[in-house]
Amino acid sequence: MRKNIKDTKLQELLNQIVIDTQKFLRENPTLQFYSVGFDCNAEYATILLCFNTEEAFQETLKYYQNGKFGDLYQTEEQILDLRFNTGDWDYQDVSTYTVFSEEELTEMYGDNYEKMATEMMDFNYQLMRKFSQTTCYESIPKTDNFKPICIDHEDDVDYALAKTEQVIQGNTTL
Repeated sequence: MRKNIKDTKLQELLNQIVIDTQKFLRENPTLQFYSVGFDCNAEYATILLCFNTEEAFQETLKYYQNGKFGDLYQTEEQILDLRFNTGDWDYQDVSTYTVFSEEELTEMYGDNYEKMATEMMDFNYQLMRKFSQTTCYESIPKTDNFKPICIDHEDDVDYALAKTEQVIQGNTTL
């Protein structure tokens, strides 16, 4: 990915995420969150900004545990997967971002989809790191066990949580 395009997009997206998060927090002043998530689709270079509360998660967990497939939501691992499945969060799509257009992706990667997916996720993790360094991120009302997550549709939750934590702490290079 060309550095100047990447840097420009990173700053533009960071600015928009801060604006959208501030607006969301103003509209929901009484909520406290256990996570903020970037629900990524690296193949299409899109990101959904997501949040969830413990109360909303407990309702979702109860719904799934008492449903037709309740046996799939009993173990610690299954519950963790549900907890960080941004598709089941109450505030799943606060905002949607297209990182690069289809034309830009084709120009940068041609048909090298593996390289594109890898570089898109590296970009998304870098964006999460930059976001975590803002005063806006600090202002998010957080539970004691707050954990941000940057996850692609194909990623394992444990992997995504560990990678997000490493990136935010600066313990990995992208």
